[in-house]
Amino acid sequence: MHDYPPLVSGALHLLFRHFSQRQEVLMAFKQVQLLVTSQDVENYKQIKSDLDQLRSIVEKSELWVYKRQGEDGMDGDGPSESDNKKKGDSPGSDRKTSESTSSYNYRVVKEILVRLSKLCVQEGSSGRKSKKQQQRLLRNMGAHSV
Repeated sequence: MHDYPPLVSGALHLLFRHFSQRQEVLMAFKQVQLLVTSQDVENYKQIKSDLDQLRSIVEKSELWVYKRQGEDGMDGDGPSESDNKKKGDSPGSDRKTSESTSSYNYRVVKEILVRLSKLCVQEGSSGRKSKKQQQRLLRNMGAHSV
């Protein structure tokens, strides 16, 4: 067996792959969560759609998030008044559009975050009780990394 180097190399490669796959499977098992009830499945679908929408909004946030410098302007991230005049638009209409878009996006983000936080705790007569199953589902789906 030692006389045929490709066989030795192939055997070592197979052994390394076997043990690395074993490690990958063990890591994957740590992230597996069974969705037993139909409510778990519905929560999964809702969380998935919420996280997809939240990721999309966050990626596009540079387009709609701006800070005001006072009552009359933006901090330079948005179009200036002279840019609007060059385009022939009125500065008020563009600002209203960006404000309505940003307020809509802020509202959507707030609704998603409230929905996700309500999944984590249960309000009852005895006070707040954490829902570990739902918190684990959120962690496994990567909600903390959005």
